[in-house]
Amino acid sequence: MSFKVQYGSDNVSLWTPAASASYTLSTGSIVAWIDAEHTESVVTATGDGTYNSGYNVVVTLADRFNGKTFGQPSADGRTHARYAAADLSASINSRRTVWFSEHVLNSVTYDVVLTASTGDWQGVLPAGNEDRAVFAVYKVNRFYPYNQMHYIYGFGNNASNQEYNAVFWATGSSPENKAAYLFVEPYGTDLEYTDDGGGKLFNTPETAEVWYQYHSSSNVGIATKNGSTDLTEYSYSSALATYDGALTKFTLGDDLALSKYGFGWTLGELIVIEGIPDNDDRQRIEGYLAHKWGSTALLPADHPYKSAAPTNGLVQAFPIAESADAYSDISVDFTINTFKNMSSVYKRELQQVPFSLANRGPSTIRKKSSAYSSSLG
Repeated sequence: MSFKVQYGSDNVSLWTPAASASYTLSTGSIVAWIDAEHTESVVTATGDGTYNSGYNVVVTLADRFNGKTFGQPSADGRTHARYAAADLSASINSRRTVWFSEHVLNSVTYDVVLTASTGDWQGVLPAGNEDRAVFAVYKVNRFYPYNQMHYIYGFGNNASNQEYNAVFWATGSSPENKAAYLFVEPYGTDLEYTDDGGGKLFNTPETAEVWYQYHSSSNVGIATKNGSTDLTEYSYSSALATYDGALTKFTLGDDLALSKYGFGWTLGELIVIEGIPDNDDRQRIEGYLAHKWGSTALLPADHPYKSAAPTNGLVQAFPIAESADAYSDISVDFTINTFKNMSSVYKRELQQVPFSLANRGPSTIRKKSSAYSSSLG
């Protein structure tokens, strides 16, 4: 019998952004980690009114590294993002997501957006023309209106050349349009991502994908998705002057001025790095996100984490199950040796989870009880 480790389990061997010691990133530092699956980071309420009746809505969404929160802006007419349970169509890989469910077509008034308090991220995010990288998992359900900018995220200030973001330009002509290409709109000249032949980087409609962007201090910008080595680059070299001061802003689902049209999409996870990860680190993060959010089929065949999720150097000597019945071929008591000086004695007559651990790092990871899927072989 063989076992496949699952994210969200008691197993301590899987790499996550909370990895410690020698398994932090070799290059760059994670400065923001937004994880919709982490229920402890989300405060919800029961929705009401015309649009959200019967749904849980997001009151606040906290970053896992430093606790800074996003919430609904006070602008009149705004409506809450929904918190999609694992059994809703807006979930990704049966995991919870933040659902930016646009309710009124061709309208700014009812845009669904989450914003941090102005100035709250000052001194935290990459500023000026510093190196930065962003990994994200999201699924686009609908772009409308067409020939408009649709924002995934943005940080900086809504002044000339002072915002870094991920923006899609929808090219279709109906409410069901789901295809768009990615670019950066820094409140200056748009920076489209193109390949050597001038081809643009499009999303795959209604598909959760692992996106990767970076901007270097040498004025080069790169984007790709799903672990591909076919990189797209800024349409021309450009410096940024990302703002870092009392007016620093960070938004999800709109530009920093809260002035663009919304669209229907769901967010799984977003990671911001100060610096540019080397190839090993980049692939480790891609592997983590792809395995967690069910996108491994989209990874290239030669990706190092195509078949197995990245690990963090800790070894778990025996898989955990929710009940002794899972191991019918075991007839004796045994001891699980984990790491450092911790161990747990497992007795067959008791239905027990041997141990539950909390990693202490930039944040606390609370382990859950569902640990493995199994297969004969």
